[in-house]
Amino acid sequence: ERKRLKQTESMLAALKNGDRVVTLGGMHGVVSQVGEKSVTIRIDQQKFVFDRSAIARVERDEPEGKKP
Repeated sequence: ERKRLKQTESMLAALKNGDRVVTLGGMHGVVSQVGEKSVTIRIDQQKFVFDRSAIARVERDEPEGKKP
C-alpha cells in the first residue's frame, strides 16, 4: 500500500505540459497547464481543470513488452 502511494505521489509531482493522462473518471486528455494543486487538461478543443489528485495515470509511449 505504501509503495503504491509513493508511486502515485511521484507521478503527480512529475506531471508536465504535453503528458497524456487519464482521470479517475476515465477522461483521456493532454496536460496543457500544471498548477500547484490543479491541472488543466485539453480534451479535443476544450480545456478542463482538475485537482491533481483526480489524475489516475500518465500514459507513456512504452514498448509493448513493458506495459504493466
